[in-house]
Amino acid sequence: MARYLVLYIFLSIILIVSLFIIDLKFYVPILICLLLLTITLQVVIYKKASNFIFEKFNHLTSRIQEIQSHISLHSSLNLNYPLPLSDGWQASPIFLHYMVTLINEVKPRLLIEAGSGNSTLVSAYFLRCQKFGRLISLENDKYYATRTRNLILLNDLDTVAKVEY
Repeated sequence: MARYLVLYIFLSIILIVSLFIIDLKFYVPILICLLLLTITLQVVIYKKASNFIFEKFNHLTSRIQEIQSHISLHSSLNLNYPLPLSDGWQASPIFLHYMVTLINEVKPRLLIEAGSGNSTLVSAYFLRCQKFGRLISLENDKYYATRTRNLILLNDLDTVAKVEY
């Protein structure tokens, strides 16, 4: 983007200087080309800047939605402990919020989950708060199975949730 700005400034200076120095009768086509180049560069700079701003805005909007979902989960579930920090594999707060909404609408007596982690804890908390259903989480990784089992015990959720390895 900086190189476009430098090129734009350079072409603008050439255009302005040539208006005063060059005899207009002979160099009108050159001046028109320089003017078109500067206008083209302005458009390119505007597009790049607006795309950058749009991407940042979308990222911020996404983060705001995640924070809102996270706050909603914490306030509605009355968690004993904070959820573990994300290591890249865990469900996003937005997904967890939709998951809780779906569980509330369907009201299943048995929930079977593939994988374990934050989704297991949130589902178990919600099932316990609503006083219906049980959760069985099927985990294929011994580390995550042990970690989630320990978190279930720490949060007193072992009456509603179970992790199978």
